[in-house]
Amino acid sequence: MTGMTTGAIIGAAMGMMMSPDMDKRTKKKIRRSGKAIKNMATDMYSGMSNWMR
Repeated sequence: MTGMTTGAIIGAAMGMMMSPDMDKRTKKKIRRSGKAIKNMATDMYSGMSNWMR
């Protein structure tokens, strides 16, 4: 799970660096989606670890 989250964050960061001509709104959306994906992965990991106990 952590690797998938890290990959998503790195991918979003690379996308931002490779497209400097994007406007602020688009960059903000990318950051928000990265944070949302990270939060979903964390919640899913927590739920699975609690379920396996």
